[in-house]
Amino acid sequence: MASGTSGIDSETAARFHELVGKIRLHLSREAIETFPLIKRSTAQWEALAYGYNIEEWRWSSVVIDHFDEARRLVELRYHFTGSMPHEDIRFRGKRAAPFASKTRSFNYLQRTLLHERIIWVPVDGTLEIRLDGQSVPLTFEWPKPKQFSVRPAAVQSLRGSRIPLSKQKKRRKTATGSDRAVSALARAEPIRRLFAGAWVLMDRDVNCNDNAEHLFRYLRKRRRDINAWFVVEKDSPGWKRLRAEGFKRLIPYGSTLWRALCLNARFLVSSHADRYVSNPFVLSNGEKLRWRFVFLQHGVTKDDISRWLNSKDIAGMVASTVDEYASIAGDNSPYILSSKEVALTGMPRYDVLAKNAAGCGAGRRRSITFMPTWRQFLAGKAVGQSNRRDLNPEFFGSEFLHRWLEFLQSDELKETAQEHGCTITFMPHPNLEGYLPEITLPVHVEVVTYADVNVQDVIARSAVVVTDYSSIAFDAAVVHRPVVYYQFDRDRVFGGGHLTRPGYFSYKNDGFGPVAEELGGVLDALRATLEGGVDPAPEYLERIERTFIKPGRACSAVTEMIESLDRPVAVGDHRPTPQAPQIQYLN
Repeated sequence: MASGTSGIDSETAARFHELVGKIRLHLSREAIETFPLIKRSTAQWEALAYGYNIEEWRWSSVVIDHFDEARRLVELRYHFTGSMPHEDIRFRGKRAAPFASKTRSFNYLQRTLLHERIIWVPVDGTLEIRLDGQSVPLTFEWPKPKQFSVRPAAVQSLRGSRIPLSKQKKRRKTATGSDRAVSALARAEPIRRLFAGAWVLMDRDVNCNDNAEHLFRYLRKRRRDINAWFVVEKDSPGWKRLRAEGFKRLIPYGSTLWRALCLNARFLVSSHADRYVSNPFVLSNGEKLRWRFVFLQHGVTKDDISRWLNSKDIAGMVASTVDEYASIAGDNSPYILSSKEVALTGMPRYDVLAKNAAGCGAGRRRSITFMPTWRQFLAGKAVGQSNRRDLNPEFFGSEFLHRWLEFLQSDELKETAQEHGCTITFMPHPNLEGYLPEITLPVHVEVVTYADVNVQDVIARSAVVVTDYSSIAFDAAVVHRPVVYYQFDRDRVFGGGHLTRPGYFSYKNDGFGPVAEELGGVLDALRATLEGGVDPAPEYLERIERTFIKPGRACSAVTEMIESLDRPVAVGDHRPTPQAPQIQYLN
């Protein structure tokens, strides 16, 4: 995800492609296909082989890539350059529209070199596809570069083996004693009955109070027919809080009972998609989890995270804004996800946020709230397979800390707060909380953490939210809380220093408040925002209105989406493909 070329300017990118196009004229297709020294994906070698050609090109066959047994759908894929071929899909001999489809674009340094069609169609019947009027073979094998020569090392690797390596029997793994005990527990009749068809909900392993917890609360209150369980570490503040509130369906993350739950679950529903959440273990005998993963998201996706998200096996995913939905599921986006997987529902935590904000009148919005996100280049070493990280000593000498301390310690900030009768609240990203004991802040700055307070209450009480690149700005905006962006290190962040690549969202053109890059600028913007009143300025209010769906029923919409993942799709059902917004590289 982090790339030094992600923030490159358009002129340099255009010059690069001009030069590559000239070099390409001197390379044969055979040389590109057989180049042995760098492992490349199908799309990478196709982009160079065909992406710079004037002539249009496409696969000579269509690949059957995935089968969704629960919904009785099959996924078809093919690659092409230039204009999309005319598609004629026949189901049982009759023309049929796909249930969902999209054109995925492969972009290299701001230029699209290759496209991929992704088509989901019913499987219970004879299927045919014609491209530009010609019947096209259907295959289960992805195209591979043709072998025009054989290197000595490849031949020598076969020495002493008469059986092709792909057909040699693999040695069966033996399960450890603890894994055998887990399997036995998971298969025991009482446990199977208890966890049958379970929905496993979790946020992070070490904390919660995010979308999964809010959906869990809704299910236990309104949909007790769904076998919902919540997972978090037993010694975490979230566990203690939920226990104190009377919730009993809690399972300790990492425990034997949690493993038995995982092996019986139907869905894993989480606000995070890290491996320790979505694919936490494989038993030593090779037994894998068979649940289907539903991604609730931790925040609105505004940047291009396709390189990370495309590696996940996602059955369902939520979106909260029209542009976010289109940027992921729409045509010409870089994601493999389509309207089959992605639903425009809003995030479950928005239901509570909207309720809390509605009950917090103008007279109670008295907090200037600072909520910066973290930086990948300052992250400490990961501790095992979890969300925990070691502290990074370089953090304390970083520009990041210096700039935020300069801001929080500013006399002008203190004076501005006093003039408008506001308090000052500092709420850092959870990944920054471990550094707080070593940081000295002014006594008039209140420090709160996600573990100690409800973030929805903090936003609801805010007169203005100051952040940098955090998607928390969307949470503030959806309930009409003014926003100010302080982006002192934007060149480094968008130049590969953080886990972000430029996406459809421009802070200047789409953001919900003014953008500042220097201390004086952010203080001026903050003062002007407070003088404008408790609501966002008209230009930002107009952006908010066109961005969001109305909050209030996300939990029920998400529940309906998850339930639909178990229902077969009827012939004729169709989900339209949204048009993805154009990426604005000069963010």
